[in-house]
Amino acid sequence: MKINYFIGAVLCCVIMVACQNNEPNKTDEGNKTNTEITNQLSDMVDGIGRIVSTKNLNDGSIVMTDDKGNTINKDKDGNITIVTETGETITIDNSIYEDTSISKDKWYHSTWKGRVYHELIIVPNKEDPQKYKRTFIDYLKNYGFNIQNLPSYTVDSTKTHQNSVDYINLHFNYTTCSWQHTDSVTETTETGTYTYTKYRMTEQQVGDYKLVIKNYGGYENHAYIIHNDSALYHCPIDADSTLTIESEFSISNRTEKLTTSVNTTYFNYRRVNDTQIALINNSTSYLLNEKNSSNMPEMDVYQDRKSQSIYLKLVSL
Repeated sequence: MKINYFIGAVLCCVIMVACQNNEPNKTDEGNKTNTEITNQLSDMVDGIGRIVSTKNLNDGSIVMTDDKGNTINKDKDGNITIVTETGETITIDNSIYEDTSISKDKWYHSTWKGRVYHELIIVPNKEDPQKYKRTFIDYLKNYGFNIQNLPSYTVDSTKTHQNSVDYINLHFNYTTCSWQHTDSVTETTETGTYTYTKYRMTEQQVGDYKLVIKNYGGYENHAYIIHNDSALYHCPIDADSTLTIESEFSISNRTEKLTTSVNTTYFNYRRVNDTQIALINNSTSYLLNEKNSSNMPEMDVYQDRKSQSIYLKLVSL
């Protein structure tokens, strides 16, 4: 009887060991996935290191980090986003395929750089209000009107304005290319003091000219210079019949802050002919038209047959 129990126990152990050997090795599968992804990226992206951690998320995506500080996210559809240690974002959608088996041509390994020229917004030509006020005071003085000059006063203020410059760096591989967009924004802050001068006006007449303060022609709180019942000049004034003019801005402190964002998008590219290239991915397409110049070759960038105000010059082969 004891022998039967012993034989049964041995059989159970054999079966359990056999079952364990048949279970898939999850570590091996993870390493295989990591290797596939890094091999895919190494053909296109420089600086991808050895994967040191992997996390599978509930939505089917995989988040990996390498030993160079890069974070690699591959979603369930195969789209890849890389955030480098320096903060650059690299996007490679699932349409991108680098075929290293094809022969190299004149585009291979070339790098083109250029600036994005934004369309200027045309602002109606309106005269500077401060300049208009100063001109009105000059008219009053020229016609001989008595204008009371009140004490000046100052107001502390801070002015901030931004200036943005965009650059494109385009680099070709075998069948893919990287479109790197660098946006540099300089924010300038000036702290200082405005000086204001006030002038008090009263209704008066000098010869055939009158200074009138009233609602004239539907405008309230305006001063008018009247000649022969016709308004020659007019200017808005304050409710207390004064005109305030900004005379100067004295800067006490000036600082600049530079913020740069770098985003790289990958495209498949196709040679349309000897001078044209089509860039295509899942969301965007461009047509590049090469033209020869007296210096280095250049390319214009078009999207939907419209120029994108991007002009690229060849910088290296």
